[in-house]
Amino acid sequence: MEIIKQGRPHEECTRCHCVMAYNSSDIHNKEVEVKIPGLFKKIELWEIQYIICPQCGLEIAIKTKCIK
Repeated sequence: MEIIKQGRPHEECTRCHCVMAYNSSDIHNKEVEVKIPGLFKKIELWEIQYIICPQCGLEIAIKTKCIK
């Protein structure tokens, strides 16, 4: 096996294309209610882990999970 790029986890911003490395102190958490369209108008609660692009400020989701 060959290492192509060594280092911490990284993401690329979809808005400004900045490539950033991050660590656990850069990860933020929030809970978001999502309304599901349809007959019963179901509402789900999602936990989102995200980082903030240091160049343009876009929130970049790195992990999502439905909790209710």
